[in-house]
Amino acid sequence: MLFETGRCYHDTQKWYLKILLLMPDHLHMLVGIPGNADLSNLLRDFKRVTATIARIHWQRNFFDHRLRDDESEAENLNTSARTVYGQV
Repeated sequence: MLFETGRCYHDTQKWYLKILLLMPDHLHMLVGIPGNADLSNLLRDFKRVTATIARIHWQRNFFDHRLRDDESEAENLNTSARTVYGQV
């Protein structure tokens, strides 16, 4: 359900999904958002939809780490991949 909803948001250009990693007790996503979008509202809606359909009990809020000019998307994707394989 999380992957399907994430893909739906991508297909409708609510966000541009680069990666969605589902962990045992949390998930990591790397998304781009359109200039007029509000990340908090997008995630609130994503959580609401997935909570209703898949009966997920989300924690409140989320940790937002934004890519800066001195960080590359590739570095963040590599860090996420190493996390999955326990190399970080």
